[in-house]
Amino acid sequence: MYNFPSKVLHRLALSSKAVLETGFDVERRLFAARSTASVAAKHVFVSGFAKSGTTVLMRALYDSRAFSSLTYRDMPFVLAPNTWAKVTERS
Repeated sequence: MYNFPSKVLHRLALSSKAVLETGFDVERRLFAARSTASVAAKHVFVSGFAKSGTTVLMRALYDSRAFSSLTYRDMPFVLAPNTWAKVTERS
């Protein structure tokens, strides 16, 4: 699943400050309304030690649709998850 082209894309996207900033700027312009709602929302942070159940809790919260979270699908453009979802929606 993590093939050579994926590795190259991850390295390019995550090692370049310019790519990260450009993605973030595009995200803000395209999804400004969502961004404003997100900033005003109350946040919940799930943290804990390894093997303490944080992943199960985070998935349960995410599956409830009352919360949102970054997922592995958002990689490597974690600063532009909505834009990346639109680009990859057919795959």
